[in-house]
Amino acid sequence: MVENKTNIEKENIEEERKVAKISNRAILVLECVICYSSIAIFLTLTIIASYCEMSNALRFVLILVGLVDLLVSCFTAFYLEVKAGCYICAKCGNKHQPSYLKALISPHIGWTRYMKCPKCGKSSWNKKKF
Repeated sequence: MVENKTNIEKENIEEERKVAKISNRAILVLECVICYSSIAIFLTLTIIASYCEMSNALRFVLILVGLVDLLVSCFTAFYLEVKAGCYICAKCGNKHQPSYLKALISPHIGWTRYMKCPKCGKSSWNKKKF
């Protein structure tokens, strides 16, 4: 009876991990869709403002709308990235989730950020794990 309960608990934990991994991958795809679509919108509005006949005020408004959309979308996508998964310290292997501001100001290459680990206190390149 106890062994059966332990096996069921292990299966439930494994199932939760699979669901979390799929969910984090979906968030990653959403992040990419948001970023690429906002870049496309910004470039489209900028090209329209550059090559179409219109007043300078309208050009300014088109570029401004594209820029605001780009900034809001990128910061939203970054928020999704920070909340999905965790970062793993290269020094001690600790899994942690930094605050939005800490992740924002950290230098990065792709999904690897140079951050200070909350457990060991050492700075290293922390890899993102989904």
